[in-house]
Amino acid sequence: MMSEQRPSARRAQRTLGWLALAAATMLVAACTTLPTDSQPRAIGTIPQESIATSVPEPTPGIDAFPLVREFLRASADPRGRHAAARKFLTPSADSQWNDNANIVIANRIDVLSEGLRTADTATFAIRAEKVGQLSADGVFTAEEGTVESQVTVVMSEGEWRIEELDNGVVIERPHFLTSYERFSVYFLDGSGEHLVPDLRWAAVAEDQKVSQLMAMLIDGPSSRLAPGVRTRFSGDVRLRGPITKADGRASQVGVGLGGVRMDFQGLGSASLEERRRLAAQIVWTLDSAGIPGPYLIEADGAPLVEEQASGWGLQDVAAMDPASSTATEVGLHAVVEGRVVAVTDSSITPVPGTAGALDSVESAAISHDGRSVALVARSDQSDEAPYQLLIGDYGGALSVVGEGMSITRPTWSTSADAAWAVIEGETVTRVARDAGTSTFSTTTVESGALSALQGQITSLRLASDGTRVALIIGGRVHVAVVAEPRADEFTLVNPQPVALNLTDTAVALDWGTPDALLVVRGVADAPVARVSADGSRVEQLPRSNLSPPVTAVDASPTTEYVTDSRGVLRLGRDEPQGERFWREVTRLMGTDAKPILPG
Repeated sequence: MMSEQRPSARRAQRTLGWLALAAATMLVAACTTLPTDSQPRAIGTIPQESIATSVPEPTPGIDAFPLVREFLRASADPRGRHAAARKFLTPSADSQWNDNANIVIANRIDVLSEGLRTADTATFAIRAEKVGQLSADGVFTAEEGTVESQVTVVMSEGEWRIEELDNGVVIERPHFLTSYERFSVYFLDGSGEHLVPDLRWAAVAEDQKVSQLMAMLIDGPSSRLAPGVRTRFSGDVRLRGPITKADGRASQVGVGLGGVRMDFQGLGSASLEERRRLAAQIVWTLDSAGIPGPYLIEADGAPLVEEQASGWGLQDVAAMDPASSTATEVGLHAVVEGRVVAVTDSSITPVPGTAGALDSVESAAISHDGRSVALVARSDQSDEAPYQLLIGDYGGALSVVGEGMSITRPTWSTSADAAWAVIEGETVTRVARDAGTSTFSTTTVESGALSALQGQITSLRLASDGTRVALIIGGRVHVAVVAEPRADEFTLVNPQPVALNLTDTAVALDWGTPDALLVVRGVADAPVARVSADGSRVEQLPRSNLSPPVTAVDASPTTEYVTDSRGVLRLGRDEPQGERFWREVTRLMGTDAKPILPG
């Protein structure tokens, strides 16, 4: 039987030669926070080096200063190892410049004259307001600060050309968004039952997208996500030949109609379930990038799964939909005046069992399948009393499993048997129920990687895949990866800041989709923002009908709920852009209420 692979075991493994070339030409992605008016897309636009492209020459007779400005604009085009930008260099600088040393995304780039200019030499300082940087595996990380470098321009064969410059590339944000695009490459969580998006930025032509995406899949996840995921592409699995359209045509693969055909080797011992999971990785990755099916997936020249000989579509892997939600089935709940209630259009009803009987509930969470509940409540009526963490069956008795003067709102893993919370602002706690005995055990999640981040943890929310966690630490938003190095031992690794331009004003958050967070802020002018999970985009949501302060949030892929000074309001994601405004949840207005969706 083919075993699932931890990515680290095969990072050195490459695909066939031609596919390795495609992976090698992929450009690095950077950490940044992009503007609210720039929409990252899910595909690339720059062809591989093997495709002939015309590279424009610098403007003849251009002066030294505008030459540097044109060079910076040309640096956003990564074709042919930044061939367009290299046209602005002397032969000596061209041979020495390492364009892949690092790629910085900047909000603004200033070019300033420095020193005495002569008839054949000029020196300029480049100062950039950094908003992010791209890593070698296409991952975007938000950063702040100022980048400074110096370039020397000389007269070469009658034209100004750059003779000295630092390694790496600095790209202004609008130019970056013109050349680079973002897409999701899907890997598996530790159980192998859920897909996890690996958000990657790259530049690739339309007809090379399929090859590029498959190179990413086969080569494994980014180094940031790798500790938390697995993949069905084991070390022996590789392509047997070029990827084509369904009818065998090798041109314009993935563009327009015609589907996609690919053939793998190394799958001979794979079980039916393993083959279906491998297909799910492929189908969801290609579909999310706008590549139309059907997807004909073969193993050693025969259908990967006989029943899918005519091809795969989303309907064939719907059970692993990364954006699936049980919000409709479980329904809306809320904490109202200290009680947990079920909410419908016509009524609010206390839930059965302990959760509905208590009147001092501070926060609560319901498992994805609606079978379990975890809540935080005062141990007695005194405001000085400590909080208790309680957990159990929905509608049944709850057990006290933790206590502290502060406990964050609980959050559920992908199963109904484990909930997480943070006690006393720093102790990340996981409470799991033994399936055989129904007893609860409490363990501390290793979170040493968070120690360098200053401040108390005031919010922690697991993504629906259970592999990533969003946190508010000292008012700032971070995303970390959940790793399980040994069975039932969990650790948080690779924490990264997102939404740096929101400063330290975050008060609550939740995952709206697998690749985006909803963040509530303690400010009146822009109290709610949607933030991409890699920090690449921050979108201020409309504040129409909101009455700050906004204090609580819960979200699903289709609907977002917040609590303001008047009650609970919702925003549907399918509403026309011009008609989007927060609508009152009638039964939760005029009361102290906090919305609850599964998770």
